[in-house]
Amino acid sequence: MEYVKDLNEISQIIQEKPLSLLYISQPQCSVCHSVLPKVEKLAEEIPHLTAIHADASQTPALAGAFMIFTVPVVIIFSYGKEVYRQARFIQMDELENKLIQMKSLAQKDLSD
Repeated sequence: MEYVKDLNEISQIIQEKPLSLLYISQPQCSVCHSVLPKVEKLAEEIPHLTAIHADASQTPALAGAFMIFTVPVVIIFSYGKEVYRQARFIQMDELENKLIQMKSLAQKDLSD
């Protein structure tokens, strides 16, 4: 999972990739620290997924750009369109199921 600080770079990745995952955390969030390795491991298992991590305290504009009210937040995008979001309490099974579902759509787009 790539760590990205620049909001423009985050937006560009989200717009250009068939399937992207944005994980937003803060340094003082213990839940964020425990969830991050799980999300990273899951992201590694999904082909064609571009996973990025951003720190809300380093990039304050994230809150407004993505309507973030709490952390951690996981948002899945397909070519810039938000298709899934979880915040605060991340249900890993649900996230995995959604990524698997989206993976098949991304693979279809890439093969067309």
